[in-house]
Amino acid sequence: MEKFYLTWNEVYDWCDKIEIFYQPTMREPLKVYGIPRGGLCLAGVLCDYTPFCDLVVDIEEATLIVDDILDSGRTKKKYQKLNKEAAFEALVDKKKNKKWKDDKRWIIFPWENDKTDDFDDNLVRVLEYFGKNTSKKSIMLLKLKLQEVLA
Repeated sequence: MEKFYLTWNEVYDWCDKIEIFYQPTMREPLKVYGIPRGGLCLAGVLCDYTPFCDLVVDIEEATLIVDDILDSGRTKKKYQKLNKEAAFEALVDKKKNKKWKDDKRWIIFPWENDKTDDFDDNLVRVLEYFGKNTSKKSIMLLKLKLQEVLA
């Protein structure tokens, strides 16, 4: 699969957009929660880059939840159930941004290297690429099939 390497400048451009969108309406700093793993990195960058936000570790305190990528929306739904009041933003939003909507390339973020992804995350991406169900059962079946093929 072809890879696309996102740059730090693209991350900083996103931070600028977040600042421009949220700052005019803020009476107090944004409380930013980053979804583990990539969202944590992104939240840290955002809070270092912009003067009007604080990083929080308790999702219930957050006014903004961030993640590195929004593909299927499954992660977004999961975390929004934990805090229904918080806004949600993703650096790469394949639902909203036409640039990414039909892009099938594997996105490498500047804070990761090619080998840091969790195996299950990779399987979810493969299933999503082929438009298949990404349930735990589907992931387990794919693992078993891979074991058969590679044995």
